[in-house]
Amino acid sequence: SILEFRDEILFKKHGRWLANYCVTVLSLLFVFALDRGIVKTNSLEGRIRKIKKAPDAPKANRAWTAEELEAVFSAAPPHLRLPLAMAACLGLRFSDIMKAPLSALRGGVARLRTSKTGQMISIPVHPLLASALAARPTSDAVQICVNSGGKPWKSGFNASWIKFRNGLEAEGKIEPGLTIHGLRHTLGKMLKEAGLADGQIADVLGQSSVAMARHYSDEAQLPQVSKEIVLELDW
Repeated sequence: SILEFRDEILFKKHGRWLANYCVTVLSLLFVFALDRGIVKTNSLEGRIRKIKKAPDAPKANRAWTAEELEAVFSAAPPHLRLPLAMAACLGLRFSDIMKAPLSALRGGVARLRTSKTGQMISIPVHPLLASALAARPTSDAVQICVNSGGKPWKSGFNASWIKFRNGLEAEGKIEPGLTIHGLRHTLGKMLKEAGLADGQIADVLGQSSVAMARHYSDEAQLPQVSKEIVLELDW
């Protein structure tokens, strides 16, 4: 019944990731319940094969094109532009973007500890991010990113972003498939093309392994020459 629900409801309506994730969470729930005598058997004790990605499926969280970056950042309102700029210029994951305090930005440098890997990053504030910060909605919140009313984002960001993104898609200014996490891949790609080695990219992105740095920069073209890095990236 669980697999039928996954395949016929979740997968068809919400896609492969959520369908697989649901079974992962339920399997943990069964372990918890079995240990406490709430259930007599663990229906998901064995290894459950995940729904595989179709060979011709588009890459998730693809890098943005230069034209898409221009279209989005030129049209985004201040309360959306700032989180997008943090994703692009600092390569942060969404959860870190929403939690980042203003105190992390001092002396033209962003210093943050990433929540997933615990790595400390220290990155110069790119002019794109500086511009977005200057247009930040008036707020007394300690968080960098706030909504149009100056309040910390507790909910509503995804709905606002999707509505904005879909509008640009309808106008033909961007292609389908843009995600916030795709900006992290975009930064990795740009850093690779600017001449950084995988280890240096891992430092910028707060990665604990070089292998993951390669994952985030795998769409890059090999550089012709090395350049000054973060501040000179042409966002």
